[in-house]
Amino acid sequence: MTQTAFRTNTYPTPKMEVRSPLTGSEVYQMGIKMGQAVLALYTKLTDNSTNPDIRDMVAKLSHQEAKEIEVFRQEYKFALNCELDRFYNSGGTYLESDHNAKIITDSRPIIERNLDIFLDKMQALYQDGKVNSAEEIHSLAGQARTHIIELCQRLAQIYPAGDIQQALLEIASIKEESNLKID
Repeated sequence: MTQTAFRTNTYPTPKMEVRSPLTGSEVYQMGIKMGQAVLALYTKLTDNSTNPDIRDMVAKLSHQEAKEIEVFRQEYKFALNCELDRFYNSGGTYLESDHNAKIITDSRPIIERNLDIFLDKMQALYQDGKVNSAEEIHSLAGQARTHIIELCQRLAQIYPAGDIQQALLEIASIKEESNLKID
């Protein structure tokens, strides 16, 4: 199997590994981890506040994020089953991750740079995550979700057409739809 470079943030935030996804299932797995990082941000905000308006807003946002994570889990299972099916149909000779690793060899530094920038942006939100009103939590949540949308859209432009690109665009679409519901 191809070894994938990854970066784990070393900040006092929840541990989040981000890899250059090599399959559609890995994209959904990344979406789950990003959603969990956003939930951790919400938890921190709730822990630091006694304001009932902030707690109510965080509860609504957390509920929405949890629903999205569950969608990503279902999509992850489906994508993984499809990948296993292709592997078995090839007689066990075709590893999608190896194939895709060869395809993105030249693009990998750009992909990893985008992932690093995303981690830095999320880290900044986590460290600066102090709010005094429901409007501020709404704004902070919007920034976190926008960072995820932008990352997925940028990566979708880098990856060739296929399962990875489709999964990235689907995550971005789900996050955009949710933004409209939250606003």
